[in-house]
Amino acid sequence: MDKTPSACVVTITDQGHGFDWRKYIGFDPDRAFDLHGRGIAMSKIMSFDNLEYQGNGNSVVTSVNIQG
Repeated sequence: MDKTPSACVVTITDQGHGFDWRKYIGFDPDRAFDLHGRGIAMSKIMSFDNLEYQGNGNSVVTSVNIQG
């Protein structure tokens, strides 16, 4: 976790093989009623000002802007 004057930034990394996050980053009407796979898109819209996966998908950097 890192706090700058303009944002709180959290980086989460695990030792797993990662995953193809690209198909989960936005809402897809074809998956609207799936039991899983919507949480990433929902958190990007509702919880973070920025959410960016890195590398093979086992690391994500999120940030929330600080209002000054």
